[in-house]
Amino acid sequence: MKKITFLFVMLFAASITFAQVFQAGTATSKKFNHEISTVKSATDTAGISASFLPQFASGGQVVAYTDMSGGYVFGVNGNAFKAVAQGYTMVSPGPIGIDGVCMLFCGKKSVSNDATSKLTFSIFHKLATDSIPTTQVGTITADLLFSDCDTSFLTMNTAMFPSVIAVNGDFSVVCSLLNIKTDTIGFLSDQQGEGIGFTAFKYNSTWMTYRKGYGGLMTNISLFAIVDVNFVGVEDNYFFQGSKMTINQNPATDNLSISYAVENDSKVTFELMSLNGQVVLKQDEGFRTKGSVYSINSNISNLASGTYLCSLISNGQRLIKKVVVE
Repeated sequence: MKKITFLFVMLFAASITFAQVFQAGTATSKKFNHEISTVKSATDTAGISASFLPQFASGGQVVAYTDMSGGYVFGVNGNAFKAVAQGYTMVSPGPIGIDGVCMLFCGKKSVSNDATSKLTFSIFHKLATDSIPTTQVGTITADLLFSDCDTSFLTMNTAMFPSVIAVNGDFSVVCSLLNIKTDTIGFLSDQQGEGIGFTAFKYNSTWMTYRKGYGGLMTNISLFAIVDVNFVGVEDNYFFQGSKMTINQNPATDNLSISYAVENDSKVTFELMSLNGQVVLKQDEGFRTKGSVYSINSNISNLASGTYLCSLISNGQRLIKKVVVE
Protein backbone atom coordinates (compact mmCIF):
# COMPACT_ATOMS: atom_id res chain seq x y z
CA MET A 1 0.00 0.00 0.00
CA LYS A 2 1.32 3.42 -0.93
CA LYS A 3 0.71 6.32 1.41
CA ILE A 4 0.78 9.98 0.39
CA THR A 5 1.23 13.11 2.41
CA PHE A 6 0.98 16.50 0.78
CA LEU A 7 2.49 19.94 0.95
CA PHE A 8 2.24 23.01 -1.23
CA VAL A 9 5.23 24.82 -2.69
CA MET A 10 4.72 28.35 -3.88
CA LEU A 11 7.08 28.92 -6.77
CA PHE A 12 7.31 31.97 -8.95
CA ALA A 13 7.53 29.92 -12.14
CA ALA A 14 8.30 30.55 -15.79
CA SER A 15 5.52 31.88 -17.98
CA ILE A 16 4.29 28.40 -18.90
CA THR A 17 6.67 25.77 -17.49
CA PHE A 18 10.34 25.54 -16.57
CA ALA A 19 10.88 22.73 -19.08
CA GLN A 20 9.37 24.55 -22.05
CA VAL A 21 10.98 27.90 -21.38
CA PHE A 22 14.44 26.89 -20.21
CA GLN A 23 15.26 23.65 -22.02
CA ALA A 24 17.42 25.30 -24.69
CA GLY A 25 20.36 26.61 -22.69
CA THR A 26 22.10 27.55 -19.48
CA ALA A 27 21.80 30.60 -17.29
CA THR A 28 23.12 33.91 -18.52
CA SER A 29 25.95 35.30 -16.41
CA LYS A 30 25.88 39.04 -15.73
CA LYS A 31 28.18 41.19 -13.63
CA PHE A 32 26.68 43.75 -11.28
CA ASN A 33 28.05 46.25 -8.79
CA HIS A 34 26.39 46.02 -5.37
CA GLU A 35 24.43 49.08 -4.27
CA ILE A 36 25.46 48.71 -0.63
CA SER A 37 24.72 52.37 0.11
CA THR A 38 20.96 51.90 -0.03
CA VAL A 39 19.31 50.61 3.13
CA LYS A 40 16.32 48.32 2.53
CA SER A 41 13.21 50.36 1.78
CA ALA A 42 10.09 49.85 3.88
CA THR A 43 7.92 50.16 0.76
CA ASP A 44 9.58 47.35 -1.22
CA THR A 45 7.11 44.48 -1.09
CA ALA A 46 6.39 41.25 -2.88
CA GLY A 47 3.34 39.12 -3.19
CA ILE A 48 0.01 38.38 -4.75
CA SER A 49 -2.92 40.71 -5.21
CA ALA A 50 -5.94 40.99 -7.47
CA SER A 51 -3.99 43.26 -9.81
CA PHE A 52 -0.56 41.63 -9.68
CA LEU A 53 0.50 37.98 -9.97
CA PRO A 54 4.25 37.60 -9.41
CA GLN A 55 6.15 35.19 -11.63
CA PHE A 56 9.64 33.77 -11.69
CA ALA A 57 11.56 34.32 -14.95
CA SER A 58 8.49 35.43 -16.88
CA GLY A 59 10.76 36.54 -19.72
CA GLY A 60 12.11 33.01 -20.10
CA GLN A 61 15.70 33.55 -18.91
CA VAL A 62 17.37 32.70 -15.63
CA VAL A 63 20.44 34.68 -14.61
CA ALA A 64 23.49 34.08 -12.45
CA TYR A 65 24.42 37.58 -11.26
CA THR A 66 28.07 37.88 -10.29
CA ASP A 67 29.63 40.77 -8.41
CA MET A 68 32.31 43.02 -9.85
CA SER A 69 34.51 42.21 -6.89
CA GLY A 70 33.95 38.45 -7.16
CA GLY A 71 31.37 36.03 -5.84
CA TYR A 72 27.63 36.12 -6.41
CA VAL A 73 25.16 38.96 -5.97
CA PHE A 74 22.65 36.45 -4.61
CA GLY A 75 24.98 34.24 -2.65
CA VAL A 76 28.47 34.22 -1.22
CA ASN A 77 30.51 37.36 -1.77
CA GLY A 78 33.14 37.92 0.91
CA ASN A 79 32.78 37.81 4.67
CA ALA A 80 30.62 40.95 4.86
CA PHE A 81 27.64 39.32 3.14
CA LYS A 82 25.68 37.40 5.76
CA ALA A 83 22.31 36.48 4.22
CA VAL A 84 19.92 36.83 1.28
CA ALA A 85 16.12 37.06 1.42
CA GLN A 86 13.08 36.77 -0.82
CA GLY A 87 9.87 38.26 0.54
CA TYR A 88 6.23 37.28 0.20
CA THR A 89 3.04 39.20 0.88
CA MET A 90 0.35 36.84 2.13
CA VAL A 91 -3.21 37.56 1.08
CA SER A 92 -4.76 34.28 2.23
CA PRO A 93 -7.63 34.27 4.77
CA GLY A 94 -5.83 33.12 7.87
CA PRO A 95 -2.48 31.64 8.94
CA ILE A 96 -0.49 29.12 6.93
CA GLY A 97 2.27 26.69 7.79
CA ILE A 98 5.69 26.66 6.15
CA ASP A 99 7.28 23.20 5.90
CA GLY A 100 10.53 23.95 4.10
CA VAL A 101 12.30 25.76 1.28
CA CYS A 102 13.11 24.94 -2.36
CA MET A 103 15.89 26.67 -4.26
CA LEU A 104 17.91 26.69 -7.50
CA PHE A 105 21.70 27.03 -7.23
CA CYS A 106 24.53 28.00 -9.54
CA GLY A 107 28.33 28.26 -9.46
CA LYS A 108 29.24 25.82 -6.71
CA LYS A 109 32.96 25.90 -5.91
CA SER A 110 34.43 23.99 -2.98
CA VAL A 111 37.53 25.44 -1.38
CA SER A 112 37.31 24.61 2.31
CA ASN A 113 36.74 20.84 2.06
CA ASP A 114 34.95 21.37 5.38
CA ALA A 115 32.19 18.80 5.97
CA THR A 116 30.30 21.30 8.16
CA SER A 117 30.01 23.99 5.46
CA LYS A 118 26.27 24.63 5.03
CA LEU A 119 23.42 26.98 4.19
CA THR A 120 20.81 27.65 6.88
CA PHE A 121 17.21 28.56 6.00
CA SER A 122 14.61 30.24 8.20
CA ILE A 123 11.38 32.23 8.03
CA PHE A 124 11.25 35.85 9.17
CA HIS A 125 8.36 38.17 9.96
CA LYS A 126 7.81 41.38 8.06
CA LEU A 127 6.18 44.18 10.00
CA ALA A 128 2.89 45.42 8.57
CA THR A 129 4.45 48.77 7.70
CA ASP A 130 7.91 47.49 6.88
CA SER A 131 9.04 44.89 4.32
CA ILE A 132 12.47 44.38 5.88
CA PRO A 133 13.10 40.93 7.44
CA THR A 134 12.80 41.81 11.12
CA THR A 135 12.43 38.89 13.49
CA GLN A 136 12.82 35.18 12.95
CA VAL A 137 9.58 33.23 13.33
CA GLY A 138 10.32 30.88 16.22
CA THR A 139 13.69 29.16 16.40
CA ILE A 140 13.29 26.46 13.76
CA THR A 141 15.84 26.31 10.93
CA ALA A 142 16.70 23.92 8.11
CA ASP A 143 20.27 23.17 7.07
CA LEU A 144 21.55 22.08 3.68
CA LEU A 145 25.14 20.89 3.58
CA PHE A 146 27.28 22.52 0.93
CA SER A 147 28.31 19.05 -0.25
CA ASP A 148 24.63 18.23 -0.93
CA CYS A 149 23.89 21.35 -2.97
CA ASP A 150 23.19 20.38 -6.58
CA THR A 151 23.91 23.09 -9.15
CA SER A 152 22.85 21.11 -12.21
CA PHE A 153 20.86 23.47 -14.44
CA LEU A 154 17.34 24.02 -13.01
CA THR A 155 17.67 21.17 -10.52
CA MET A 156 15.45 21.83 -7.54
CA ASN A 157 17.04 21.52 -4.08
CA THR A 158 14.97 21.08 -0.93
CA ALA A 159 15.55 21.79 2.78
CA MET A 160 12.76 20.69 5.13
CA PHE A 161 12.06 22.17 8.55
CA PRO A 162 11.82 19.62 11.41
CA SER A 163 8.32 20.93 12.19
CA VAL A 164 5.83 23.32 10.59
CA ILE A 165 6.42 27.06 11.04
CA ALA A 166 3.15 29.00 11.42
CA VAL A 167 2.99 32.47 9.85
CA ASN A 168 0.13 34.93 10.14
CA GLY A 169 1.14 37.62 7.68
CA ASP A 170 3.84 38.80 5.28
CA PHE A 171 7.04 36.83 5.60
CA SER A 172 10.52 36.36 4.16
CA VAL A 173 12.44 33.25 3.20
CA VAL A 174 15.95 33.90 4.49
CA CYS A 175 19.16 32.01 3.74
CA SER A 176 22.06 32.54 6.12
CA LEU A 177 25.56 32.42 4.59
CA LEU A 178 27.39 32.46 7.93
CA ASN A 179 28.40 28.79 7.77
CA ILE A 180 29.50 28.53 4.15
CA LYS A 181 33.17 28.70 5.23
CA THR A 182 35.38 29.65 2.26
CA ASP A 183 33.18 27.95 -0.34
CA THR A 184 31.26 29.73 -3.11
CA ILE A 185 27.70 29.25 -4.32
CA GLY A 186 24.95 31.44 -5.79
CA PHE A 187 21.19 31.44 -6.30
CA LEU A 188 19.67 31.65 -9.75
CA SER A 189 17.60 34.75 -10.35
CA ASP A 190 15.37 36.11 -13.06
CA GLN A 191 16.30 39.14 -15.13
CA GLN A 192 16.49 42.77 -14.12
CA GLY A 193 13.04 44.37 -14.33
CA GLU A 194 11.13 41.14 -13.65
CA GLY A 195 11.46 41.45 -9.90
CA ILE A 196 8.81 42.43 -7.41
CA GLY A 197 10.85 44.67 -5.15
CA PHE A 198 11.46 42.62 -2.06
CA THR A 199 14.86 41.07 -2.60
CA ALA A 200 17.50 41.88 -0.02
CA PHE A 201 20.94 40.98 1.26
CA LYS A 202 22.43 41.44 4.68
CA TYR A 203 25.66 43.43 4.61
CA ASN A 204 27.34 42.98 7.99
CA SER A 205 24.40 43.64 10.35
CA THR A 206 22.18 45.73 8.03
CA TRP A 207 19.61 44.61 5.46
CA MET A 208 20.22 46.33 2.12
CA THR A 209 18.11 46.60 -1.01
CA TYR A 210 19.14 45.58 -4.52
CA ARG A 211 16.63 48.06 -5.83
CA LYS A 212 17.38 51.74 -6.29
CA GLY A 213 14.65 52.99 -8.58
CA TYR A 214 15.08 51.37 -11.96
CA GLY A 215 18.83 51.80 -11.85
CA GLY A 216 19.31 49.02 -9.32
CA LEU A 217 18.81 45.30 -9.59
CA MET A 218 15.12 44.44 -9.30
CA THR A 219 14.72 40.67 -9.61
CA ASN A 220 13.36 37.59 -7.85
CA ILE A 221 15.66 35.09 -6.13
CA SER A 222 14.95 31.38 -6.53
CA LEU A 223 13.98 30.94 -2.86
CA PHE A 224 10.55 29.32 -2.63
CA ALA A 225 8.52 28.47 0.48
CA ILE A 226 6.93 25.02 0.81
CA VAL A 227 3.43 25.57 2.15
CA ASP A 228 1.39 23.10 4.21
CA VAL A 229 -1.23 20.93 2.49
CA ASN A 230 -4.12 22.36 4.50
CA PHE A 231 -3.72 25.77 2.88
CA VAL A 232 -5.41 25.67 -0.54
CA GLY A 233 -7.62 22.95 -2.03
CA VAL A 234 -10.11 22.90 -4.86
CA GLU A 235 -12.90 23.10 -2.30
CA ASP A 236 -11.65 26.46 -1.01
CA ASN A 237 -13.14 29.74 -2.23
CA TYR A 238 -9.79 31.35 -3.05
CA PHE A 239 -6.81 30.62 -5.28
CA PHE A 240 -3.09 30.49 -4.62
CA GLN A 241 -0.36 30.89 -7.25
CA GLY A 242 -3.02 31.08 -9.95
CA SER A 243 -4.78 27.79 -9.18
CA LYS A 244 -6.10 25.46 -6.52
CA MET A 245 -5.55 21.72 -6.35
CA THR A 246 -6.75 18.73 -4.32
CA ILE A 247 -5.45 15.15 -4.25
CA ASN A 248 -8.51 12.93 -4.20
CA GLN A 249 -7.09 9.63 -2.90
CA ASN A 250 -5.26 9.30 0.39
CA PRO A 251 -3.61 6.89 0.60
CA ALA A 252 -3.06 6.26 -3.14
CA THR A 253 -2.13 2.96 -4.68
CA ASP A 254 -1.43 2.76 -8.40
CA ASN A 255 -3.36 5.85 -9.46
CA LEU A 256 -2.86 9.49 -8.54
CA SER A 257 -6.16 11.38 -8.83
CA ILE A 258 -6.12 15.18 -8.76
CA SER A 259 -8.84 17.83 -9.03
CA TYR A 260 -7.91 21.42 -9.89
CA ALA A 261 -9.26 24.78 -11.01
CA VAL A 262 -7.57 27.88 -12.45
CA GLU A 263 -8.06 31.48 -11.41
CA ASN A 264 -7.91 32.79 -14.97
CA ASP A 265 -8.19 31.16 -18.41
CA SER A 266 -4.82 29.55 -18.96
CA LYS A 267 -2.80 26.77 -20.52
CA VAL A 268 -2.11 24.15 -17.84
CA THR A 269 0.72 21.64 -17.48
CA PHE A 270 1.01 18.90 -14.86
CA GLU A 271 4.40 17.53 -13.81
CA LEU A 272 5.47 14.89 -11.31
CA MET A 273 9.06 15.48 -10.21
CA SER A 274 11.55 13.84 -7.92
CA LEU A 275 12.92 16.01 -5.11
CA ASN A 276 16.02 16.77 -7.17
CA GLY A 277 13.85 18.32 -9.88
CA GLN A 278 13.83 15.44 -12.40
CA VAL A 279 10.49 15.20 -14.21
CA VAL A 280 9.21 11.60 -14.08
CA LEU A 281 5.78 12.33 -15.57
CA LYS A 282 4.56 15.26 -17.65
CA GLN A 283 1.07 15.88 -19.01
CA ASP A 284 -0.16 18.79 -21.14
CA GLU A 285 -3.67 19.64 -19.93
CA GLY A 286 -4.29 22.11 -22.72
CA PHE A 287 -6.23 25.36 -22.34
CA ARG A 288 -8.48 25.51 -19.26
CA THR A 289 -11.12 28.08 -18.37
CA LYS A 290 -11.91 29.57 -15.00
CA GLY A 291 -15.08 28.49 -13.24
CA SER A 292 -14.66 24.77 -13.96
CA VAL A 293 -13.10 21.90 -12.02
CA TYR A 294 -10.82 19.53 -13.95
CA SER A 295 -9.38 16.11 -13.16
CA ILE A 296 -6.02 14.39 -13.68
CA ASN A 297 -5.62 10.63 -13.32
CA SER A 298 -2.03 9.40 -13.57
CA ASN A 299 -0.72 5.86 -13.39
CA ILE A 300 2.01 5.76 -10.72
CA SER A 301 2.37 1.98 -10.47
CA ASN A 302 5.88 2.16 -11.90
CA LEU A 303 7.16 4.65 -9.32
CA ALA A 304 9.67 3.61 -6.71
CA SER A 305 8.81 4.43 -3.13
CA GLY A 306 10.01 7.88 -2.16
CA THR A 307 9.16 11.55 -2.27
CA TYR A 308 7.91 13.40 -5.35
CA LEU A 309 6.67 16.88 -6.21
CA CYS A 310 3.23 17.10 -7.79
CA SER A 311 3.27 20.34 -9.80
CA LEU A 312 0.45 22.24 -11.51
CA ILE A 313 1.58 25.11 -13.76
CA SER A 314 -0.95 27.75 -14.82
CA ASN A 315 -1.22 31.53 -15.14
CA GLY A 316 2.56 31.85 -15.10
CA GLN A 317 2.86 30.21 -11.67
CA ARG A 318 3.38 26.86 -9.98
CA LEU A 319 1.42 25.20 -7.21
CA ILE A 320 3.22 22.09 -5.96
CA LYS A 321 2.35 19.46 -3.40
CA LYS A 322 5.00 17.21 -1.99
CA VAL A 323 4.00 13.59 -2.38
CA VAL A 324 5.51 10.74 -0.35
CA VAL A 325 4.89 7.29 -1.83
CA GLU A 326 5.52 4.28 0.40
